[in-house]
Amino acid sequence: YNPATKKYVDEKTASIDTTINNNLPSNGALTLTTNKFQTTTLATPTEIQLPEVTEYTEIHLFFTGVSSVTIGTGTTNVKWENQPTIEDNKTYELIFTYINDTIGWVAKTVVYN
Repeated sequence: YNPATKKYVDEKTASIDTTINNNLPSNGALTLTTNKFQTTTLATPTEIQLPEVTEYTEIHLFFTGVSSVTIGTGTTNVKWENQPTIEDNKTYELIFTYINDTIGWVAKTVVYN
């Protein structure tokens, strides 16, 4: 595993025009779409709502960390490889993958310095 630098991630995501919900509602809910690459700004504890899907789906959510942020997935059952602990000024990639009806959603966190 060779982690990318923040510069690499910034360059790769610069052309991605899928910023969602940039002004997070006061209730702290962030609803993701089925777009593969998404970015957002998080400043408060956040419950991520994953889309309803029935086939293999992969979603990469990118954001810059603020230590006041905690991440949850509401009522959606997600099997985490490593749940995120958010720190200031680090870039995060949350990878959510829906496998099938038997396995459901799995997720992992990648941190870029």
